[in-house]
Amino acid sequence: MTHEQQSPSCCGHGPSAGPRGAHAKAIDPVCGMTVDPATAKHRHQHDGQDYFFCGARCKERFIADPAR
Repeated sequence: MTHEQQSPSCCGHGPSAGPRGAHAKAIDPVCGMTVDPATAKHRHQHDGQDYFFCGARCKERFIADPAR
């Protein structure tokens, strides 16, 4: 199944199957999309751990319920 065939997640993005290896990547804990921590505009620290998000909506959903 390709990225285009996957159903969109909460934020309209599907999980990314982007290139691996060149740069450190993080996974958005809400939608599963691959995020580049070096360029991520949406980030949040919770219990001493940094989280990176694909967009504002995923960040807001995480902050509202981090245990989810």
